Amino acid sequence: EGLSAVDWATSPGEWDYIVAPYGGCDVLIIAGADRDATRAAAQSLIDSL
Repeated sequence: EGLSAVDWATSPGEWDYIVAPYGGCDVLIIAGADRDATRAAAQSLIDSL
């Protein structure tokens, strides 16, 4: 629906936090272009906590 500003098909691994896109709960997307990129995004988020 175009709510995320990230191009997930080419992403090196990122996370995107979208505040209440549908007026209810917030959404956290952790992803990347492939499995390794998604793993890197998840590790980066964990390291920042």
